[in-house]
Amino acid sequence: MNPNEAITVVIPTSPLVCHPSAEIIDETVSQVRWHLPDAKILILADGVHPEEDYLRERYEGYLDALDKKDWTNVTVRVFNAWRHQSGMLRLVLLEEDTVKTPLVLWSEHDIPLNKLAIDWQGIVDTLLDGQIGGIRFELTGDPPKCDMVKGTAYPHGIPLVLSTQFVNWPQVFRLDYFKAYMTKFGEGKSYLECSERDSIIIQLWEKWKYGIYSPSPEIRRCYHTHGRARTGVEQGKPYIEINGYHRYVYGSYKPSK
Repeated sequence: MNPNEAITVVIPTSPLVCHPSAEIIDETVSQVRWHLPDAKILILADGVHPEEDYLRERYEGYLDALDKKDWTNVTVRVFNAWRHQSGMLRLVLLEEDTVKTPLVLWSEHDIPLNKLAIDWQGIVDTLLDGQIGGIRFELTGDPPKCDMVKGTAYPHGIPLVLSTQFVNWPQVFRLDYFKAYMTKFGEGKSYLECSERDSIIIQLWEKWKYGIYSPSPEIRRCYHTHGRARTGVEQGKPYIEINGYHRYVYGSYKPSK
């Protein structure tokens, strides 16, 4: 199956101090298009976090800018209330069944792919075989902890480090794996990289393995444009919601006005 036909690209976006500028997501979409010129792109525009209302006016300007884009085969789904990554995915994947392709490329709005070669056809063929549920691209090149490495594999010539380490960098999932992964979040509102959910890959391991795309000599296939560091203070959402409770991600959080 052709990668452009097999993959839906899902990009979450949310309020930043640099809005209404769309430069960050422009770069991410552009890099996706360099690799997958015809794949469907679904942008999930989250609602405003309860403690970030000071960003609302800027964010509304940003959403207006997205609405005026002349992108091809791109859909922007705007959420009126804050759901975070897990909440938006729960709705579009599990409740509405919006994605119809067998694979999903998940990429946060400020972590674009770089222009080094990726064997997309090999990745598609590997995932469609059904034994591997997800293949992640590396940002830093740092190896997982030894106890998280579960060997290597070369399905369809794709070099993979098998691992139980999850990091929220760009990655391609089987749709059924991604749905099973998101089911584990329940009603929570959080990043996909959430310490309370670290064991999900292990829970799914018996049915689907998980791998890191590891070409030699350069493993890195994405980079960070640091949307939340544009104010000089790198920070994420003030709190996430897990198991019905607020957990403050950054103990010294202060609004970046």
